[in-house]
Amino acid sequence: GGSSSMRYARMVRTLREMIANKGLPRNANERGFFVATAEARLQSGEKRGEKSGAESGDKSGEKSGAESGEEIGEESGEKSSTIAQKNESGKGDDNDESSSDGTQRGGFHSVCSLRGLVWKALLGLARPGAVRVSEYLALVGRGPSSDADKIAIDVVRTFNSNAEFISSAPPNALARVLNAYTHARGNAKGCYVQSMSLLLAPFMLSMPEADAYFAFSAFLETHAPRYVREQYAGVHDGFRLLEAALEQTDRELYVHLTDAHEMSPELYAFSIVSTLNVVVPPLQDTVKLWDIVIAFGAHWGGVLFTLARLVNSSALLRDDDARRATLGARAKPLFTRELEAGLNMSADAAIASAARLAQR
Repeated sequence: GGSSSMRYARMVRTLREMIANKGLPRNANERGFFVATAEARLQSGEKRGEKSGAESGDKSGEKSGAESGEEIGEESGEKSSTIAQKNESGKGDDNDESSSDGTQRGGFHSVCSLRGLVWKALLGLARPGAVRVSEYLALVGRGPSSDADKIAIDVVRTFNSNAEFISSAPPNALARVLNAYTHARGNAKGCYVQSMSLLLAPFMLSMPEADAYFAFSAFLETHAPRYVREQYAGVHDGFRLLEAALEQTDRELYVHLTDAHEMSPELYAFSIVSTLNVVVPPLQDTVKLWDIVIAFGAHWGGVLFTLARLVNSSALLRDDDARRATLGARAKPLFTRELEAGLNMSADAAIASAARLAQR
């Protein structure tokens, strides 16, 4: 309804302010539903801003530069074991994860961004001890999982041309998290499925490795429990929702694809739906979509943002002659690659369009 629409608009505006200004607006009325919820969880879980900078400084000095350096960016299982031993001796304990200013102490190579803090709050990971570094390291210490070969193939091609992403999340870091996730779920063959490395990517870009593991796990368990299980059961649910929504919002395009060309979403939208739009480059822009996905649900990523792109390009997608002139003759007017590239629609435009469509 109208009040929900206004809350949504306020949330989008406020979130942009948060990311641009690295802080929260002071006026509680301007924070909107999303920010008020996130801030309440942050205050109760991580107690942001309650201690002075001096006190934070005291805590930040608990580990020496040498010890911190050993934990930053360590990639091998041997070095991970060294970190685990330090956790057992009391250093890098589960309680030593974040200071009052949000600086992370439990991760390997970075601090948690503002976006990462908000995502953790919405996923229920803001409370002390929610990110259990020693537990994660124990899973890493088990070594390769039963799906290690599949994981190794996927991680080397996950945003491999995105220098910023590779610098914060190299392939071996992705592999550690995905193998740990597989071990945590019983290490059954097939626990890992293709596209999970892409679903992990937004978390790895926004927060430290151990935080990313727990956030990724919480997201799959609470927001999309069937999405990557039972042979993509949840993804196929997304296809049916997308098809039904397209029929309601743009019947001409629906008839053109479904009747004239016998094309189902499985044929033209598998990658974008199965990754909840993460596949659309650049990742630094696409994470804005995931602010909405994590706040309001996975259906935004799998259905509404994809629907917005299709409807926005409806005229082009229905014009077979124009497409053939551009792409050459094809048995079917496939546009999978163009859709994976976003159909020339930015994240901000996709959010605005999807919000309008959601009201319908």
